Amino acid sequence: TLNHSYASGTELPFVEFELFNGQYITELVNIKNLPVRTLQLPEAEALQVLDLSKLSPSTQLQSVSFGNNKELLEINLRNNTGLTGLVDLSQSVKLRKIDIRDTALTSALLPEGGVLNELRLPSTISSLRLVNQTYLTDANFEIQGTPEFDSLRIENSPGIDSINLIQYLAPTGAVRITNIELVTNKTSFLDDLVDMLEGRQGIDSFGNIVPNPVLTGTITIYAGADFDEAYYQSKLPNITFNHVILPEGLTYAFSGGNAQITGYIGNAATLVIPESVPEVLDSVEYV
Repeated sequence: TLNHSYASGTELPFVEFELFNGQYITELVNIKNLPVRTLQLPEAEALQVLDLSKLSPSTQLQSVSFGNNKELLEINLRNNTGLTGLVDLSQSVKLRKIDIRDTALTSALLPEGGVLNELRLPSTISSLRLVNQTYLTDANFEIQGTPEFDSLRIENSPGIDSINLIQYLAPTGAVRITNIELVTNKTSFLDDLVDMLEGRQGIDSFGNIVPNPVLTGTITIYAGADFDEAYYQSKLPNITFNHVILPEGLTYAFSGGNAQITGYIGNAATLVIPESVPEVLDSVEYV
């Protein structure tokens, strides 16, 4: 642990702080009270905790650079409004918590995979890439305000509501979301999704921009027989649709985990009862 204190009233100039031969330092906490403008930590191999947060917004710190920080567990840069651009944490595969709220950073380059379980981002974030972040869930994922993504890529991160993030795509933003697994009884949900993707671009597996949005996975839709699957398939070509037909007018209730038909109002000559019904969806939105 690196600690240092100065007598009350001591005036210090803004400094550039580069840590040489710091391979045994595990925590940098009290340094946040120093007038550091630039901090370079590529050699802090054993660093586990970096807390440079401020109690109130400060433009003092304007640059932080990382490198071989593979032991880093927590990083807190909150309220450093002078930080802009990208922060590269791609080598820190043991990161668990990241808080860069109230900064002006536009991108945080994260490792692919790892044990990250808390991520808090500023409204200025314009590029978000979450790949194999299987420990991260919406409960500990936060973006301040209303961001605008130029690039949104979420793969194998099932705890994140990736579909909800599409609404923040810039008009010409690019998106790649894979392994979608969701169930809906609302055709209006699909209409909203198609509208949000209109005019947007995609990202291929190599990170290249492609003309059309890339969404893969399965959407199970409980709807009437007149659901226009061909239309939605044309708009979402990489999505597999599982259309479960629920006859309009059919009502049911759940008891002990089993569905029980409670009634039917209609005049269909033939009534086909589906193999399953949506337990958590209260009603079907018919076309």
